[in-house]
Amino acid sequence: MIFLIIIIAISLIVALIGLIYYFYRNNQDIADLSRQLDQLSNDSLSALFDQVKNSKLAGSTLDSFQAEQDQYTNIVTQQLPTAQNALLQAADSNSNFRVWSAHRTLVQLTTEIQTLQTNYAQIDKHLTQLIQQLQTAQEQSAKIQAQYQDLQNKLTTQSDLSAAAQKNLQERLHDKEQTLTSIKQLAQTGDVLEATEQLSQLKTQLDGFQSLLEQVITRQQRLQVEFKAELTELKQASQRLKDEGINIADPQILPELDQIQSAIEQLQTALNQLEITEFDKLEQKVKKRFEVLYNRIAVEWRSKRKVKKQQRPLVDFIHHALKQNASLLQELDRLNQDFLIDIQNRRDVQAYQEHILQIEREYHQQIDNIRSSNAVYSQVLQAFQLFTQQLSQIEQQQQALAVKLQKITTDFQQAQKNLQSCTQELYGIQKQVKMQHLKGLPASYNQTCQMVTEEINQTLQMLQNPPIDVEELTKQCFVTQEDFDNFVQKTNSLLADVSLISHLLQYANRYKADYPQVAQAIQTAQGLCDQAFDYHQAVKTLGAALEQVEPGCVQRLQNLAQAEQNNSK
Repeated sequence: MIFLIIIIAISLIVALIGLIYYFYRNNQDIADLSRQLDQLSNDSLSALFDQVKNSKLAGSTLDSFQAEQDQYTNIVTQQLPTAQNALLQAADSNSNFRVWSAHRTLVQLTTEIQTLQTNYAQIDKHLTQLIQQLQTAQEQSAKIQAQYQDLQNKLTTQSDLSAAAQKNLQERLHDKEQTLTSIKQLAQTGDVLEATEQLSQLKTQLDGFQSLLEQVITRQQRLQVEFKAELTELKQASQRLKDEGINIADPQILPELDQIQSAIEQLQTALNQLEITEFDKLEQKVKKRFEVLYNRIAVEWRSKRKVKKQQRPLVDFIHHALKQNASLLQELDRLNQDFLIDIQNRRDVQAYQEHILQIEREYHQQIDNIRSSNAVYSQVLQAFQLFTQQLSQIEQQQQALAVKLQKITTDFQQAQKNLQSCTQELYGIQKQVKMQHLKGLPASYNQTCQMVTEEINQTLQMLQNPPIDVEELTKQCFVTQEDFDNFVQKTNSLLADVSLISHLLQYANRYKADYPQVAQAIQTAQGLCDQAFDYHQAVKTLGAALEQVEPGCVQRLQNLAQAEQNNSK
């Protein structure tokens, strides 16, 4: 029971505290809202409305102003008094401690007053803008009038324009004058909003017209100054080319200039009709044709200088090629006395000769054209460059053939040198073998010696019986040299076996009495040397027997025999 009483007491205390809090909170809100309503009551909108009323309004401007005025009247005569009464009732309820009822009223009233403040601010903003539009409309109208007059004066005093272009521009500007007159009428009747919008559009149109006028003037000046100057300059260049004896390939300059003149007239027509895009497209084509003509003229001037510069070197090149060909023919005649020469070599030289003479004839034809003032120097230059290229190719072919012919002599001399070397070396080998005082030589060795001797004699016969086929001679020398090298290797092996068997026979005598197998090997090896002349087999037979008695002795004796053989060389 006591606990319940305590809870009830606490609840009453909390409710009392809340009541006291909201009582004072409501009083504060009432004071704030009262100040806000006083500010709305003392607004300056009425002065703004009075200021606007003194101006003439019409059309959409008048409709907009009346809507703002109706909204303002509704606020002042209905919404604002209603809010003030509601605030008084809330204050009375709060004084009588109907705190919660007063609080709900104040919350709703706060929202309504905020809406009133927003509407007031919008009306103030719109009125301010309208006043500014009223003030600036006349200023903008004056500026546009000045801009129009300036364009009119510029168009009237512009001497560069053609009559047709000036007429079309004047028609377009006249349309803008009618628009400006209409805008003035709107402004005078008070339709500021519509007048302002049309002034903005007219400003854009006048700016566009000004840009168009400047573009037309600039392009007209190019037609009258630049293109005219280029036409005159190209005509003078054509006459100068003629005076200098310089021709130009078709199409000729003057007919081209006539066509360009027609294209310039088309440009003038496009400009008269104020077709800037079409003018620019045609202008690029005309400029390209001018550029092509200038380039063609420049090419002919440069070509003439290059032709004069290349004329003497080209003549020297032709003479050099003829001289080289004569040398090749002389060399072929000389070699043909001793060697078998491929007939195709002479045919190649004759073909070179015909080609060089053809180049020489064409060169003189070009020179005749120059002397008779009928030459197109760019074509002459191309011909000279072609002649130089062809002569360079002929020169390379001549050099290759010269190297080929020189190789015939070189190969022949090398064959002579190799044959002499083989002959001398063969004699030395035969002498060296003879000094061994052998009872005989192996059959295979004799066959190789005979084959090498026959090949050397065959090569000698080829060298001594012209005309010599150097290619076949080179092949024969290669075969002979290869067989001779093989013969030298066999001779070295033979001499090594002869020297080693001599040492082995002497060394084996010390074991002859004690080792029957050594005595038998000595007898067999001696028979191989004296009867079969197989010295290599004799070394193998006796060496095997000695290795059984004294391992390593054969290698030692072989080293000794090799050293003696090297010292004897």
